[in-house]
Amino acid sequence: MARAVYALNWFDITPGMIFISRDLDLRLVYLGVATTAFYIGLASLQMIGGILATKYGSRMISFLGIFILGLGGILSGFSNNLVQLALFRFITGSGAAMFFSPGLSLLKSVTPQDKYGHWVGVYNGAFNLGGGVGAFGWVFVDEFIGWRMGLVLGGLLAIASGLVMLLLTGSYGNERLHSSKIMSETVFILKNKYLWLLSVGLMSGMFSETIIGQFIIYYSETYVKIGETFAGVLGGIFLILGFPGGVIGGYIFSKVNNKKKYSYTLSVIVSLLLVPIALSKSIFILFGAVILEGFLTVNTFSILYTLTTEFIREKNSLPFALSFVNFVQIALGSLFPTIFTAIASIYSYRISWIALSIMGLLLTALIKPVPILDRK
Repeated sequence: MARAVYALNWFDITPGMIFISRDLDLRLVYLGVATTAFYIGLASLQMIGGILATKYGSRMISFLGIFILGLGGILSGFSNNLVQLALFRFITGSGAAMFFSPGLSLLKSVTPQDKYGHWVGVYNGAFNLGGGVGAFGWVFVDEFIGWRMGLVLGGLLAIASGLVMLLLTGSYGNERLHSSKIMSETVFILKNKYLWLLSVGLMSGMFSETIIGQFIIYYSETYVKIGETFAGVLGGIFLILGFPGGVIGGYIFSKVNNKKKYSYTLSVIVSLLLVPIALSKSIFILFGAVILEGFLTVNTFSILYTLTTEFIREKNSLPFALSFVNFVQIALGSLFPTIFTAIASIYSYRISWIALSIMGLLLTALIKPVPILDRK
């Protein structure tokens, strides 16, 4: 539940973009700046959250993270200008960073080793389910209570879900890495070239999530002009389909023999699916591409988080390892909302979508040198 509500606070701002741009008098590129501020916060505290979780336990740090996330969401609803909106979205992103790897490590502590890949898929699917509720459900919430109170409501739900999580996981996620090993394991992970290659090589999913997840509603309304309701449905579908996609994809990846080929092929497909979004103003092609992308995108993250366990020495260093690979992805991904909207403003949406697709394809090649073990 906490993972789903956590995701809701990423995307409940998406339906309100068009109202925010009017109320705060913000042009498209400034909406990109506010979105980038969220991802900068998300990136900047990733590894800090991981280190704190190895030292103090995943349970308490994941609660601290979702509390800060909720607080940032509440404050975002009171923004009166770009500076305030960017600052509060930064706080929201910082809380999300503190929750991510501790939450995933908490999952590791309650699942059998041979089922971990499958449950990572479920965990990531819950993110998309919550995000879909935020992207689609908040279309109606914003119409009923306004975008400001919509963001406040999302923040309150996050804090409430964190309290429930804290109560229900009392004996789990309290494992800690001995202080004498924290530095050596941190250095080992930071210098691990395979974690770097995996993180950058699977950037196609981050491109898809950050741009489609945050901007497909606004893009559909202002460029394809399919109307607010259809645009909200499209954004919701993209995210919600990540739930079955994550569950099914996690199961398939845990069973597939050639894991490297599967990872490479999936990343290529996710990159290529950005092209029909760029080239078509047909609602049918647009929906088809976004539906497929929604189903597949989450699996790039499941692959990354599952394979990360293969490249650590101490199991209690997993929170930091997960925070590191996520940091690398988000640090790069945080730049692209601003880049995407700037290219679209100067040239066209078509060029910005295609540029993302080409970049995803080029980076996928980095997966090849990684020694991914194939097993039945």
